[in-house]
Amino acid sequence: MAPSTRTSKLSSTSTSHQPTVPATMDVDLDLDLDLSVPALDEPNVGSESSVGPPTAGPSTDQHGPPTPPPPDCDWNISGSPASKYGPPADNFKCNGHYRDDLFEAALDEILKTSSTPSAADPATFEKYKMVRPNKSGNAKGILDDGTAIERASEFLFNVAGEIGYKNQGVALGPMGTHGLDEIIDSKRFPKGRIVLNEASLPVLCNDQASEIHAVVVKAESQFRDEDQPHLPPLTEEGRDEYFIERVNKNIVGHCLRRKDRLFSGIELSTDAILGFPTGTRSGGLVSSAHAGGHGGQEPETAATARLSLNRTYPLSYWPQIEGKRFNFTSNTRILQLPFYDTQGNLIAPWDMARVLRPGTVIVARCALVMWNFRNQKPLHKYQLKIRKLRVYDYSLEEAENHSPPTFIVPSPSVVVEDAPASDSEVDERPAKRRRIQN
Repeated sequence: MAPSTRTSKLSSTSTSHQPTVPATMDVDLDLDLDLSVPALDEPNVGSESSVGPPTAGPSTDQHGPPTPPPPDCDWNISGSPASKYGPPADNFKCNGHYRDDLFEAALDEILKTSSTPSAADPATFEKYKMVRPNKSGNAKGILDDGTAIERASEFLFNVAGEIGYKNQGVALGPMGTHGLDEIIDSKRFPKGRIVLNEASLPVLCNDQASEIHAVVVKAESQFRDEDQPHLPPLTEEGRDEYFIERVNKNIVGHCLRRKDRLFSGIELSTDAILGFPTGTRSGGLVSSAHAGGHGGQEPETAATARLSLNRTYPLSYWPQIEGKRFNFTSNTRILQLPFYDTQGNLIAPWDMARVLRPGTVIVARCALVMWNFRNQKPLHKYQLKIRKLRVYDYSLEEAENHSPPTFIVPSPSVVVEDAPASDSEVDERPAKRRRIQN
């Protein structure tokens, strides 16, 4: 699809909004596509010779001449002037549904032309099979093309959609997927979690969830047949009944979220957002390659950090990582995840919540894995693991706070009562509030 100029349904009465300028960033991506639209597989460096996404058209103001979006916003495939670190200025107005048919067509073109197949396409999983390559019982997905299991590559597919809210399960802060009552230490690092909003792009989300669900159901019945060969193979209807029974008994944990008796919520998760530099788990000095310094220059800070894939950064770069809930060893570091903005630049871990705001449209290259837990439930836990993520449309919404709140232990003399939410509170917060009274 060739780049084209389009007219946006967005209007603005000011062009003074200037987004925060990001730090200099290194990009470490394999270039395996040659597309005229922004590709999950290809970083764009913004030079005149770069292949970029469709140029956003000017914002149309009903009461004045068109005004162009901020300079870094022409990478949004919807033509939105939303910037990397936040929505436009307060006097910005949005007219109607700016993510229209042209936007959906552009996203569809990205998925169709990517070298990584889409989870929404039934053909993607025609030869797909989950295998357990070793005695641990953990499983990975491969293409069943006759290759020996030990040599088979992990099969990756694209999942796309709009990022949801914290109350839908999104977790992009220091707590990761852990609860507020858990102490996070160097043996239990937090992970990031992205849940897609089912109400946005409903056809795409439904198609993706349907195909992923079918794959998981098939895999679970396959493992049953392998572990109990004396039993007759399950029919297609029997597979569904077998799977639901195991989910209801908490024997199987699905990678999809259940809503109204349907598995429809797509949940993606990352590797741990913290870790150790190579070879330092047992302690010792951090190598100069990971120390964040540049010989003879000023010490590096979070604002000046050079981002590169698999690099680690000091905990001080993420100020919220402190307090009683965190018990890290001195060599614990922040890991750079493979998250990229619309221009192919890495997103700093401490900026994830600011950039990946509710409503941000992403395409994630994922792998389906199954973890085998022998002495706890669920015994089989399926996970959609993010191997690479790319933003294609920034959100017009404000960022949510993903840092843990200050924890106050109530004294025995206080009474805790349920308090209804006030009318002024936004609906992405928990449905029930609790207040403490003396």
